[in-house]
Amino acid sequence: MESDRPISHEDAMKLVLADPAVRAEYDRLEHRERLINQVIGARLARGWSQADLARALGVQRPVVSRFESGDVDPRWSTVVRVFTALEIPLTAGTGADSSLLAG
Repeated sequence: MESDRPISHEDAMKLVLADPAVRAEYDRLEHRERLINQVIGARLARGWSQADLARALGVQRPVVSRFESGDVDPRWSTVVRVFTALEIPLTAGTGADSSLLAG
């Protein structure tokens, strides 16, 4: 018999993420969000506007805006250019302190 008791967020997440396809998409988006947050954080730490980053990359400001909003799925070469311009280390690791590809 099913209960009328509300399910907790934690329990709902466990149920939803038990589906391998849902879990894979969730993980993909989590990494993407982490990457975007690193870019925005590094840009702001430098005191740069989106226009400043765009100038450093040789692109128009809307390109940076779309990148930061997640509206585009950039090529790896674009990610490398952005990280290089902001001096964000491109490291792959397993620890919590690892950069882009930590997981």
